[in-house]
This record gives sequence, C-alpha cells and structure tokens, in this order.
Amino acid sequence: MLTMSKQSGSGSLELVTPATTPLVTVAEMKSHGRHDTIPEGDEFMEGLVEAATGRARDLTGRAFLTEAWRLTMDRWPGTGADEWWNGVREGIPSLFESGSFLIRKAPFLVVSSIKTIDEDGAETEWPSSNYFTTTEAGFGRVAKRQGQTWPLIVPPVRSVGGIRIQFTAGYGTDPTDVPAPIRHAVKMIAQHLYENREAQEIPNAAAMILSRYKVIG
Repeated sequence: MLTMSKQSGSGSLELVTPATTPLVTVAEMKSHGRHDTIPEGDEFMEGLVEAATGRARDLTGRAFLTEAWRLTMDRWPGTGADEWWNGVREGIPSLFESGSFLIRKAPFLVVSSIKTIDEDGAETEWPSSNYFTTTEAGFGRVAKRQGQTWPLIVPPVRSVGGIRIQFTAGYGTDPTDVPAPIRHAVKMIAQHLYENREAQEIPNAAAMILSRYKVIG
C-alpha cells in the first residue's frame, strides 16, 4: 500500500512501510458480532477489518500501529528559491531561516534520518547531532541545534524533492497500544460492512467516536 498526502505548504507525506498486524483480530470480531463461525471464512472477515481500519485511518488522519513514513520537501521552511545566488546564501541565515518545522502526522514517534538527494539519486545524511525533535499536539517538530544551518539545497542537490525525512508514527506495535475507542469503532465498521455488503457509509456511532481523534491542522 502506498499512501501520499500533502502537508500544507511544507512538502508531501508518503507511507513507506505500513503496519502488517491487524488492528482487530477475527476472534475479537466473532465476540463483537456474537458469531460462532464466519461462514465466508476468516479471511473474509480479515478483509473487512482491513477495510474498516482504512476508513478509520482516513477519517482521523492518524497512524494507528507503528508505520514508517517519508516527508519530501523542495526546500527548508522559511527559505525560498530567490534567497540563493550561485550557491551562496545572501544575508544572515537566521534572518530568513526557520529554526524548526512540523511533521504533520500524528502520533509522531521519531525521526530516523534527514537526507538530501542529488540529481543522480545519491543520498547524503545530515548528522542527527545537528538537530532534535519534540512533539506538539501529536505532531513532530524538527529543530536545528544552535549554531547549525540546514543543508544547502543547491546543485548537485535536486531542486525538486531534494529533502527526504524518514520517520515513524503510530501508537505502538501492539494493537492494545491503540486507544480502545478507536479499536471499538473499527469493530463497529467491520460488523456493519459484514451485515451490509454494499454499504458505503459507516455507522454514525463509529463516526462520532472517530471524530474525537481527528487530526486538526
């Protein structure tokens, strides 16, 4: 599965490695729906759980189980293409450079790497000692340490998509790490899809639960 979304004015987000553990087991669905067996087979219910999880993820904008993501940017926030000349910064960097920026995927966990990409695809990693991360409202904030400047985005670095930031997001690796109301909403959606094979909508009760976890910003 490849998922891409746009960060407002600050690059694009791409799901690199999705979680493979189901958020809800077939056994839990049997208990939830009071089924002794699933006539169509367990794989059928597993597919419904996957579909229900996808709908819940889309509604909330959150990662549930731990996933690997990539943020791709053309330039560092607070800088512009007109602020460069022949590969040399004009003025004092601190006057126009933002010292930090948000990664708008919640719940943010950790940055794995920050790299610049050359025209030929070669990657250069920026040392992790040059920056640190914090969390704000579930988002990640990447901040350069005092005295550091962001890597130059000049040839041979790509002018488009020359910055790649790998990070992880999610509540944890175990389904029980995910808030119980979210998992309950997924059960409700999966059961609804089981009972209404052509349904496009989700139960109002599930939508109300998930609305409390919708990412804002």
